[in-house]
Amino acid sequence: MPERQRMTSRLKTLFQRPELFVLAGGINPIGAKMAEALGYEAFYMSGGNTSAHQLGWPDSGTSMRDMVDNARKIVLTVEIPVFADADTGYGDAISTHYTVREYIQAGIAGAHIEDQTFPPKSGPRRRCISIREMVGKLRAAMDAKAALDPDFVIMARCDLGGVPDASFAEIIERCQAYKAEAQVDVVCPNGLRSWEE
Repeated sequence: MPERQRMTSRLKTLFQRPELFVLAGGINPIGAKMAEALGYEAFYMSGGNTSAHQLGWPDSGTSMRDMVDNARKIVLTVEIPVFADADTGYGDAISTHYTVREYIQAGIAGAHIEDQTFPPKSGPRRRCISIREMVGKLRAAMDAKAALDPDFVIMARCDLGGVPDASFAEIIERCQAYKAEAQVDVVCPNGLRSWEE
């Protein structure tokens, strides 16, 4: 437990710094070891890339169990925090709560949860759930982390930028709600379409 808390605390500190940092991304222990050897402070395990590499499936084909098993192997090989894709929490608020518990118990230091419908889609077929439903899922995630490791980082990822006809104002509204109403640690407006956004 102390080692996991140390990793979650380290990741939380990285996200709280005023300067940017880079999460080196990859899919396996050797990639994480390479990132660590190159001096990266944390490692990101992508769901889409894990699905493609581990199973030969497109993004949205990986189960929560596949992600936890893969992440556990990575966590055991490096001394830097591992941040992982948690897709949509793999279902409703109850599933999201369970997912966060499993991620914490695997030694993952933080995760992002997307506001897409389940199962998530890539490209123009992407659809998002309501703000209210996402806030409920994020609150469930925050409850899970509060029970096991308060320093575990929860990022709310707004995928509305990938939805045709979505406005920038709607993206901002969602991100503000996720931070204010669910008290997540970090928000990420994914899929911004211009430098101005």
